[in-house]
Amino acid sequence: MVTQSDDVFDLDDVLEIFGGQPKAGAAVPAPEAEAPAGLLADALTPEEQRLLEDYERSKRERLQREEQARQAKQAEERRILEEYERSKREAQARQERERQEAERQRQAEIEALRQKDLLAQARKQEEKRILAEYERARRARAEEEKAEQEASEARAQQALKELAQRQQAEQAQRLSEEQAVAARPSSDKHQRLLDLLGKVQRDLKAGRPLSLDPLPEPVPAPEPAHAPEPAAPSASALPAETAPVLGDAAGSGPAPAFTRSDLPGEVESGFNDAMCLMLDETRKVVFAYLAPVIGIRAANTMLSKTLEKARAKAGAMLKDANWRTDGTLRDDGSLDADRLLKNAAGLAPEQRRPLYVEALREILRLRLQAVELGLGAQARQELLERLLQLRLRTFVDRGIKKDWVDMFYDEVMPRAGGPA
Repeated sequence: MVTQSDDVFDLDDVLEIFGGQPKAGAAVPAPEAEAPAGLLADALTPEEQRLLEDYERSKRERLQREEQARQAKQAEERRILEEYERSKREAQARQERERQEAERQRQAEIEALRQKDLLAQARKQEEKRILAEYERARRARAEEEKAEQEASEARAQQALKELAQRQQAEQAQRLSEEQAVAARPSSDKHQRLLDLLGKVQRDLKAGRPLSLDPLPEPVPAPEPAHAPEPAAPSASALPAETAPVLGDAAGSGPAPAFTRSDLPGEVESGFNDAMCLMLDETRKVVFAYLAPVIGIRAANTMLSKTLEKARAKAGAMLKDANWRTDGTLRDDGSLDADRLLKNAAGLAPEQRRPLYVEALREILRLRLQAVELGLGAQARQELLERLLQLRLRTFVDRGIKKDWVDMFYDEVMPRAGGPA
């Protein structure tokens, strides 16, 4: 007996098993009409009936398994589809979140750039305001100094004029007295009195003690009385251009008077004025850089302190250079050009230029060093770049000699990227 799987066992197999298969070459009988189920069941043997029932049962089980497999397959397909849809929605949500995050970052960067630009503009405006305020104060101070100088010159001229008028009046009075004496009749007693008066005047002029002893014989002819020489006006009464430079209050004694022509060619008046102007322009740049960061008062304090520290190394050149001619202290770190020229005149000719350049270089070095210590190396580099830009924009365009500008940047200005 041949056995087959229930999944492929059907009625044809039953017929083949039970001899229903026609022989080879035999005519295949025409299929008879299907008999009713009850008649078919009666025509079958119990064994056939059992086999038919097993077949029917196996067929129903197979169909049930197929239905279950189909349902399971559909459920799996639905699960896969739902999982795909869920992953798709999650991917879309993730992309949307990433897009929104990127958009927020872009907006934040745009806002940061806008704030940075506004801050830079505000800083420029603040620098312009501070510079304008500083220039107004400087012009007002210069006008006050000029008015004071003009008033001092006017007072000195008035004093000289009054002195000249007094001298002329005294001289006229003496001449009238001499003429009156000459008109009187001459006598020996009157002549000896005139001689004694002349002797007293000569003793007073020579600084000798007075002597009223009688004059030796013969009595010389009386000399005409001469008007005393005009007294030299004091230094305070002279104009600023002609007054000699007096010694400082430190007790070093009065210095000899000098004129700007006394200095050698490399430290003459025009050179000194140009160097002081260039150094003062660098001071203004340092002030404009620091004032918005640390404040006006702190910036002026730094400029003054660095000038005082530079005096410790270049005292011969910078002595009293931070004092004005009227005796007031400069509190903004600026130099007095006339005082610098006077200090140079007091040095040996071979030392003037080296010490002059060294003093200016020390001031700039200390100011850049202070910026680096307080704000960092980057701030020092930025400030040095601003100072280097003055070469063409401010100095050359103002008509300062190119040789002096080159000397200032070669010998006075610190090197870019050099030590503080």
